[in-house]
Amino acid sequence: MLISGEAERYHLAERGEREPDDTFMLILNATDDVVEYVLTESQMLSLPIMLIDTSRDTVINCTEQPAVSSCRAAPHSFVLIQYSSVV
Repeated sequence: MLISGEAERYHLAERGEREPDDTFMLILNATDDVVEYVLTESQMLSLPIMLIDTSRDTVINCTEQPAVSSCRAAPHSFVLIQYSSVV
């Protein structure tokens, strides 16, 4: 699921200009198999940063862990990826 941070007409700053927020991609794998997925690419978004991957034993340092364009979600795992808005 991709949760868009595009401002559109609902997210406006005090002076009325659009104020975009970050975009997030959520991957939930409820199966017993590994699932491969491809990350969204856009000129309006930064490189993706993996914030959460429940299949890992260690905490991810998100400043050093950019996600690659093709990833795998382990069985019964949750992955959260952040794209910052490029203004």
